Amino acid sequence: MAEVSIDQDTCTGCGTCAALCGDVFEIGSAGKAQLVEEYQGDDPASGTVPDDIGCTQTGADSCPVNAITVE
Repeated sequence: MAEVSIDQDTCTGCGTCAALCGDVFEIGSAGKAQLVEEYQGDDPASGTVPDDIGCTQTGADSCPVNAITVE
C-alpha cells in the first residue's frame, strides 16, 4: 500500500493528477486535489492507495507544484 498526501496549501487545483489518474485523484469542492472517497484517510487530502493502481505515482509526478507525496 502507498501512503499518499496532498499539500492543500501548495495545490493549485489544476486537475492534472485527476486527469491522469482519476481512479485515485479528484478535484474537491474547495477546488483542490484530493483522494477519491474510497482511499481517503482522516481527511480527503491523505490516505492509502493499493500498490496495484499504477497511475498513482504518475499523477503525483505530473503535479506542476509538487504538492503530492507518495511513499
